[in-house]
Amino acid sequence: MKCPATDFIPELTKHYRDVWQAKWDECCSNKLHSVKPRLGYCSVTHLSRRDAVILRRLRIGHTRVTHKYLLSGDSQPLCNKCKCSLTVKHILLECCSLKHVREKYFTCCSLKELFENVDSTAIMDFIKEIFFIILYSACCFSLHFTLAIRALVLLNLFSHQFV
Repeated sequence: MKCPATDFIPELTKHYRDVWQAKWDECCSNKLHSVKPRLGYCSVTHLSRRDAVILRRLRIGHTRVTHKYLLSGDSQPLCNKCKCSLTVKHILLECCSLKHVREKYFTCCSLKELFENVDSTAIMDFIKEIFFIILYSACCFSLHFTLAIRALVLLNLFSHQFV
């Protein structure tokens, strides 16, 4: 009995997906693995393309605001309030000055929990709101000039390709 080759495609796809997952699981020290331990596509079709790009960059933890220093040769940026490294994790989960805004949209302990359990529109609404808070603080209270610059970068938070 002859079988068309196309009958094997689903089985081969499953096999290679399992092989890929096994290789991914071997990289558990990878920070991306901690955010997305199971491989697969994450649909964000209900978001604009710009917001989807921002969300994906937040997911992998690489943004212009948090990683520009690597290419410019500057020192790693610090949170103006907490005086610790400015990272995506810090902005989304840890910064004490953003706690009251964060609690309006989500309460999570890890990036994995955030991206698995919180609706992406809530994450985007949080990002948009903190932009306005930072911008308002910088303009109305004459905070440090770099805070104003970061606020302007936050508007385009991650919409430009990371160079």
